[in-house]
Amino acid sequence: MPSTNSPKRLIAELARAWEEPVTDFASRAALAPCVRVHDLLVERGYDDALHRARKASTLDPFALHLGLGHLARALLFGSKVGRPKILADVLLGFLPPRAKPPRPLADLARIARGRQRDAYPAIAEQDPSWVPFSSRRRNLERPAADVTFMTLPRQVVAGRTYLTSRRCTQRQHLLRPDARVEQIYLYCLAEACERYKITLHGFIAMSNHQHLLVRDNLGNYPEFFAHFHKMTAKALNAHWGRWENLWATEQPNAVYLVEAQDRFDKLIYLLCNPVADHLVERVAEWPGASSFGQHLRGTTRTIKRPRGFFREDGPMPHEVTLRIEPIDGFEHLAAKEWTDKVAAAVRAEEDAAKAQRAKTGRRVLGRKAVLGTAPTSRPRTVEPRRKLRPHVACRNTERRRQELSALRGFRKAYRDARLRWIAGESTVFPEGTYRFAALGVRCQPAAQT
Repeated sequence: MPSTNSPKRLIAELARAWEEPVTDFASRAALAPCVRVHDLLVERGYDDALHRARKASTLDPFALHLGLGHLARALLFGSKVGRPKILADVLLGFLPPRAKPPRPLADLARIARGRQRDAYPAIAEQDPSWVPFSSRRRNLERPAADVTFMTLPRQVVAGRTYLTSRRCTQRQHLLRPDARVEQIYLYCLAEACERYKITLHGFIAMSNHQHLLVRDNLGNYPEFFAHFHKMTAKALNAHWGRWENLWATEQPNAVYLVEAQDRFDKLIYLLCNPVADHLVERVAEWPGASSFGQHLRGTTRTIKRPRGFFREDGPMPHEVTLRIEPIDGFEHLAAKEWTDKVAAAVRAEEDAAKAQRAKTGRRVLGRKAVLGTAPTSRPRTVEPRRKLRPHVACRNTERRRQELSALRGFRKAYRDARLRWIAGESTVFPEGTYRFAALGVRCQPAAQT
């Protein structure tokens, strides 16, 4: 007998549900087979196979999304559409090339734009909190009243320290070190920090990605990232004579660093990136933008506005000051003690990388090879896909559990408040709500510390 989550069993359940359309909106049990098929595809890494199939033009790009959305619509609204095998083939990704989807794409796009309330007034009357299904949404695991159809909300709290990362599009070496690239990167970074009152603890620009360690003083780090990435992309595109996006389209990763030791560990990780990747033997040898020198000298840098993209009479300042501040939690250390602590930790990482190379026989790429890399080239290694994207970093197990629990509580409170807001009810969003707060919606005030 097939297992509960086997494809054959799930397809059989889908077929039975397809022949027995649901007319009562409150009865959502028929969605369970669709939910389990979706979970099975994700669990087995089918998304990656589907992506490869799309690139090979062997599968309609909207087939899976269309199948899931059409199934939900049929089950919820009682559509009598035959041939459940077509739907099964769509869900499992075996729809032949040039095969017609179960419904015209334009029809599903119209539904996804949120016009279901007009098309199905009885459904909206039964459940005012109903959120329309979207053809671009792959997550159908929750009942309609619980579906948010958006990316997970970010909890933006003033005073937190984050490690952020972002890579260049297609992993191209568009941040490859040279004098003009470094000037553009440092100028845009310093100007964005001054504009949004961000405290900068560390940074490094690798050839195809960058890391920042920042403290968000005013609870506006999304605006800071947007401005910094926008200006850097425009200036570097003008420098390289290219168009299109410079950064990868995925959302930048921002990890909340809970305790002082977590912040220090990530600072050393950030600074030692070139050594860990065996590009140079010492951190000081990295030819690109890095805060390591400022950590050792404890000085600021004045960066003049780069030529090329920025107008002479434009609104951007003629020069900006780049400041690096010691991370929170080490205020008791004198400047010399802080410098020695950073230098010792970096030296330990350099020695560990050197020992690893001696063991494996690997060689350092070298500064000259880094500078000679073509900006449009990219690594030959296969990029890991769909790895975990952490939101919290904390070595203290108990504290990490508390922070993760608090994050889950925020997301639940945010989802409930959003659904009440959609239904026209009075509601207050939880502390840390960013986008709705910017729109003037009532939010809980920040907790007093």
